[in-house]
Amino acid sequence: SIYKSNKHLENNIVRLGRMGRTEQALQLYQAIWTLDSLKDQYRKIVQKNKSNSTPPPPTSPSASIQLEWNNEPLSSHLTNFVTTSKLRPTTRLMNSAIDACARATRPQIHQHTAFSLYTHATSPQNADGSKKYSGALSPNVFTFGALLACCARNGDTAQSLELLQDLEEGGRFPDVALNGVIYSTVISACERAEVVDVNLALEVLNNATVVLAGRADGSGGGGTKHNNNQNAVMGVVGYNAAISTMARAMEWKMASQLLDEMIIHSSHSTGLHSTVNWETS
Repeated sequence: SIYKSNKHLENNIVRLGRMGRTEQALQLYQAIWTLDSLKDQYRKIVQKNKSNSTPPPPTSPSASIQLEWNNEPLSSHLTNFVTTSKLRPTTRLMNSAIDACARATRPQIHQHTAFSLYTHATSPQNADGSKKYSGALSPNVFTFGALLACCARNGDTAQSLELLQDLEEGGRFPDVALNGVIYSTVISACERAEVVDVNLALEVLNNATVVLAGRADGSGGGGTKHNNNQNAVMGVVGYNAAISTMARAMEWKMASQLLDEMIIHSSHSTGLHSTVNWETS
């Protein structure tokens, strides 16, 4: 393998994703799980040999072990790579693969792929019920940002809201700190819906300004981790998403009002802002 480290592999998945070469990016990501399965296969053979009191091989431990993939034996060179490689599945690699799906030219297909990757990676078991060698991966805010970006590309407001609600409740992912990017991505889904959902976009914006202000000053509830700094509040990116949604729906008056609010908001160095309840006329 030309990949000597996880960082090298991650960089290439990101590069391929940004170039629109989604399938190649996903093939690289899937390869790391194939490697993980082969490492588990090797571990089980070694354990079995030990339990059978099989004498140790005269050379390296992998010299007398035959690994297989898809019922085909691996060459000694590949077997040696499996037993010596430091590559392993990580949350960063998962995030890179999901991000590649978010940038794909076929958003509907790759949204489904992204959630399948997420479900597989965060489960402690393989599809056949066997336990994963490296265990389950722990998602972070970047994981959910990438998943929501897939939904936004596809204009899928239903799944966006379902995921957002999960994060706001905080029960399943208490260490994931919500931020303006998460909310702005949900608003983008409203813009790209088959019928622009102006009311939902404003509802999300209203909710975000309140929830994130609570996170910033430490008073927020909901079980999610507080982020006591200005980055936690609804920033320019969130207002931009809402303004873009209004523009697409030709709600020019509301777009203008949101622009004024954004300017006021961004002028406060403390991150404090008005919590106006926006409604379309």
